[in-house]
Amino acid sequence: MTDERPNILVILADDLGYRDVSFQGATEIETPHIDRLARAGVIFSNGYVAHALCAPSRAGLMTGRYPARFGDVQVLQHLPVEERTVADYLREAGYRTGIVGKWHLGTAPEFHPLNRGFDYFYGFTGSGHDYFRIDVTESPLQEYLLPLNDGRGASGFSGYLTDALTDRAIDFVAADREEPFFLYLSYNAPHVPLQAPAETVRKYRHVDDEKRRRYLAMIDSLDHNVGRIVAALQAAGRWENTLTFFLSDNGGDTFKSRADNRPLRNGKGSVFEGGIRVPFAASWPARWSGGTTFEPMVISLDVAATALALAGDEATAHLPLDGVNLDPFMRGEASGVPHEALFWKVIWNEDGRFAVRKADAKLVSTPWGREAGATGRASARALGALGGGGGLFDLSTDPGETRDLIAAEAGTAARLTALWNDWNERTSAAPFGTSHQALRYLIREMYRATVAGEPVVRSTFDVYLDGARLTYVREPCRTADTRERFFLHLFPAYSAYGKRHGFENLDFDFWNHGVILDGRCLAVVTLPEHEITGIRTGQYIPGTGWVWGVEFPVGPEPVSAEGSPAIPPADEQPGPADVPER
Repeated sequence: MTDERPNILVILADDLGYRDVSFQGATEIETPHIDRLARAGVIFSNGYVAHALCAPSRAGLMTGRYPARFGDVQVLQHLPVEERTVADYLREAGYRTGIVGKWHLGTAPEFHPLNRGFDYFYGFTGSGHDYFRIDVTESPLQEYLLPLNDGRGASGFSGYLTDALTDRAIDFVAADREEPFFLYLSYNAPHVPLQAPAETVRKYRHVDDEKRRRYLAMIDSLDHNVGRIVAALQAAGRWENTLTFFLSDNGGDTFKSRADNRPLRNGKGSVFEGGIRVPFAASWPARWSGGTTFEPMVISLDVAATALALAGDEATAHLPLDGVNLDPFMRGEASGVPHEALFWKVIWNEDGRFAVRKADAKLVSTPWGREAGATGRASARALGALGGGGGLFDLSTDPGETRDLIAAEAGTAARLTALWNDWNERTSAAPFGTSHQALRYLIREMYRATVAGEPVVRSTFDVYLDGARLTYVREPCRTADTRERFFLHLFPAYSAYGKRHGFENLDFDFWNHGVILDGRCLAVVTLPEHEITGIRTGQYIPGTGWVWGVEFPVGPEPVSAEGSPAIPPADEQPGPADVPER
């Protein structure tokens, strides 16, 4: 008996600007294939993602649940095993499941895509990759140069990575199989590094800004490959009954890539519209009318909810979803709107950022300040003290969030604040579980090893707490800096944790986590299983700041009564070293 359930294809771009595709009004680039897919289907003019950053946004996409439900994925860098993915459910319902491209939800075996519901995987598990090469001889610490993975082990590619990923995706959708498929085609374009074939870059030589020129060339290649996958489905006779979603994981990166998010405010990492509102479209020729625009709010969580509903009764026994099945709305069988309100929470350093949208009213707090940060609750008073940091906006007349209405509409702001607090209390997990204990243990052990004068050799050990693994690595590094200082590079929330426990000068490196001691030893802490990445003394990513030092005494009693390193106030702080950017 023929299975008439639809194939499901999710095409995810990485850091794509809101106005950098044709159907969103791009003027510097034409994206005919993406545009054709969107205009032949449904354009979601108020399409959002569940988070403003890569990993937690992908966690929401894969589960159909707000990432706040299972802690801060941006810090943990994995999707907890207690959560089940849309692929888990679809495989149980008889779908053939595959992922091609970027995973970014865990690299340890328990988090690997093949252990999270996928039958097939080709790509990389980390945050990104070089588009032209693999080179493990340059440095074993360079994540972007690691081999790809084909599910069986290390694998390579030739040519341009976006093309290579599409080659594998075409093989998957064109396979002669009777069961329907679910393919998560997760491109890393146009995420940095900004690399594209030379002939494609030359098409944009009229663009003065070199970063944007390369960025546009990457989108050009992305568009070409979207056309290839659609053509393959058509040739296989599967296009009509394939539900295809196209969206970005978060807003465009306006700093590194010169993405264009106009008319929206800000970009990646922000809870203003430019960080969470994305190009979003879907096509299902056999069932959904084409050439339409859907105005009510939708969110990336709806992708999983829609897929599971269409898979039938076999996929209904799942964890509570925050997404909504869009199929009845697309066929005119449902009245009202999919969502009365949408919510966002981003943990960042000592503060948090929140946003809530209900109808056209949107309340933003960025950051919510120490008052709210201490309790995990937002307040209108804390918001009002922010000056230009947040506000209340009417998106029907002000999509760029330029006119703060909070003074005139205090009642609306208070109601939205209460709405967000209620959501937060119902959905939020403990932010980081007991991994803080593991972090303190690692700091203590790293300090003890150093004071004991251990030789500078590579050594590792793991700490397992509540399923989270942290790894400590010591090995040589080269630098002229011989000051006895302990540099701890951690993700923002761990920086905040350290400061709350006496590490007054503790700071973080957004991309790497680790320690440099005496200018000779490199230690990397992975939270919890992220591939080891290189750190150089004094290096810091532009847009975040320089890392400061925490000075430890060298003596017989290095550990305090609480089990943490005893840390005297630092009387000086190192300046940035003259090292190249990563």
